[in-house]
Amino acid sequence: MEINTCTITEDILTFYVGTLCDPQEKIGEAFDQLEHAIGSFDGRKIYGVAQLEGTEMTYKACVKESRPGEGAELGLPYHTIPKGDYLYTVLNNWQSNMQLFRPYFQQLMEHPDAKPYSFTLEDYFSSDDVKLLLLHK
Repeated sequence: MEINTCTITEDILTFYVGTLCDPQEKIGEAFDQLEHAIGSFDGRKIYGVAQLEGTEMTYKACVKESRPGEGAELGLPYHTIPKGDYLYTVLNNWQSNMQLFRPYFQQLMEHPDAKPYSFTLEDYFSSDDVKLLLLHK
């Protein structure tokens, strides 16, 4: 697994459908609900954000707004992905490699430049590939 660095130069405003991370099937259901709400993921920027909230690991299936107020019109909450420096790796053919998400993120978290207790970020930049990101110190 190759680990690289990248910079997100601007905050990314998204809206989302949230769930718990376990069981993992709930994450797929959250994306299904989000896609149903917006009609289609075609041409949209899709993200996943997992973070510890209290004692539970939560997950947000996110989509970048296509126009101001879109999330509010749909009655969905907002989440801002912060700009900054990130460590990342790419998971190819992610739908056939779902079992690799946790070990890949674990390797990112163990990297000496990883920011401790950071949220995890998934950038679904194509239908087959996902960039797995973690904040850089």
